[in-house]
Amino acid sequence: MSFATDGWNLDLKMTSRYKITQNQFYCFHFFTRLGNYLLQARKLFQLYLVDAYAKIESERLQFLRREQNRLRTDNYQNLKDTVVVRDGDPTNVGQQVILPATYCGGPRYMFERQQDAMAYVRKYGCPDMFITVTTNPNWQEITDHLLEGQHPHDRPDLLVRVFRLKLKQTMHALKKGCLGSVDAWLYNIEFQKRGLPHAHILLWMSRDSKIHPCMIDAEVSAEIPDKNQDPELFTIVTSHMVHGPCGALNPNAPCMKDGKCSKQFPKPFVKDTEMGTDSYPKYQRKDLQSGGNWTVKKLVGQNIP
Repeated sequence: MSFATDGWNLDLKMTSRYKITQNQFYCFHFFTRLGNYLLQARKLFQLYLVDAYAKIESERLQFLRREQNRLRTDNYQNLKDTVVVRDGDPTNVGQQVILPATYCGGPRYMFERQQDAMAYVRKYGCPDMFITVTTNPNWQEITDHLLEGQHPHDRPDLLVRVFRLKLKQTMHALKKGCLGSVDAWLYNIEFQKRGLPHAHILLWMSRDSKIHPCMIDAEVSAEIPDKNQDPELFTIVTSHMVHGPCGALNPNAPCMKDGKCSKQFPKPFVKDTEMGTDSYPKYQRKDLQSGGNWTVKKLVGQNIP
C-alpha cells in the first residue's frame, strides 16, 4: 500500500475481538476517499483488483479444505445426491474436496439454486416476464464520480457499485407492483466480455396481473419512438437498443452464425402484437406505411436505414 504500510495479515482485528477478513480489508481500501491514489492507477489498479480477488478466493478455499471433516458430515445428504445425479461412482466423490452449497459458484450452490428456480415453475408455471438490466457506463452516477482524466472502464469498482444500487432499486420497484402484482421473482447476475455486469430477471405475476397483448403494448415497445414527440427517448433507444447492422450488410457482426443472425434479425413487420402458446410474443413493429418510424445506423462511413 501507499507509504509502505502493512497489508492484510492474520492478526488484523477490528476494535472488537473479531478478525478482519481479506474481503473486508480490500473493500476498505477500494472505497473512494481523499488521498486514495490506488484508484488512479488505471490498468495497474485493475491488475491489483484481480490479484486481491484471487487471494480472497484462495483464503475461502483453504478454509473449506481445512474443515473437510465437519463439512463432509454436514453435507452427507449432498454427497448422496451427487452420487445419484452424476457419475454414480462414490470413490470419486470421496477423493475430492467438497465445496458446500454456501460457496458461490460451486456445483452444490448451482444445484440448489436450480432446484429453487424449478420449485417456482412447479408452483406458478412458466414465468410471465423476462427483464434484462444492463450497465450503461455513461450513467450520470458513474461519470460524476470519476476522478480527473478517468474513463468508466478505469473504475470497475464504481461500475459494479452503481449497477448493484440500480438493480436493488429496480427490484424494489418490481416487488412493489410497478408492472403489476408479483407472486415470485428471481434474478441472475452475469458479466459481459466487456466487463460490464447485467442481470436477467424472471417474474411470476399474480392472476389479476397476468399478461395479455394490450398490456404488452403498454409496457414493451419494439418500435423506434417518434423523434418529435419524445426526443430524449428517441436518443436513448437509437443509441442503446437498436440491433445491428448485420446480415448481408455486415457479415462479420458478432451475432452472425453460419451466415445468419443468431438473434433472428431483422424481425418481420407485425401490425399487432401476437402471443404464442409456448414462445416469445411477436411484438408490434409497424412499417412506414402503417405509421412506423425509422432511424439511421452508421457502418464504415455508410448510413444504413
